[in-house]
Amino acid sequence: FFLLATIVQYLSTNTKATPEMSKAILIWLMLAGVALPIQGCGKWVKSSAAHPIATNAVKPTYGDYPALYENYICSCGNYTGGLWNDNVGFGAGWKCWYRTFENSGDNRFCKAGDYYVLTSAFPSYNSPKFVNSSSGTPVPSKSIPSPAEQTNLAYGCVQFQRTPIEGVGPSILPGGLYIDPSTQNYVCNSVFASRVTISTSIFSQATAGSYAVPAGSVC
Repeated sequence: FFLLATIVQYLSTNTKATPEMSKAILIWLMLAGVALPIQGCGKWVKSSAAHPIATNAVKPTYGDYPALYENYICSCGNYTGGLWNDNVGFGAGWKCWYRTFENSGDNRFCKAGDYYVLTSAFPSYNSPKFVNSSSGTPVPSKSIPSPAEQTNLAYGCVQFQRTPIEGVGPSILPGGLYIDPSTQNYVCNSVFASRVTISTSIFSQATAGSYAVPAGSVC
């Protein structure tokens, strides 16, 4: 609004526009601003024990696929993953689950205070959008990278688990998107705790074309 008022003031003092014309121009600019699509803005916010989920945390979506759980996109260390609130053998509370490629792959989690959560700096209606990947575009344009400092950028992702695994699904699952060193291709890794076998973690992978990535501008 400050920018719009500045434009109107300039028109009034540097052109022959009357006050009525300036007001009309202001109204037109405001309406045009409402009509123009504004790219969502994403920001990674550090969690804490008191605030495991940051305000305006972005809730994953993937087309019309159902979401049976309350999940979010998170980042822990050099990895991105999915934020789950469960108590199935790993202790109660929110956990950022992710998969590494060390020792042929390992499922891990970190607790509140150690992970970041992807949030929207604007109202929820203007959150970052989850954009479908494709074989030719494994990382969609303007995908929001994780805050980790590493050579190969990591991103959040969401896939659809069609067939239930260990009592989880069918549902969309949040995860981390990064390069699999064995194939040098991006893979969406979703990790979660089993609802059937106590103290057991499971992972599901999706290749390009079968996942979506949060995209927008970085705040």
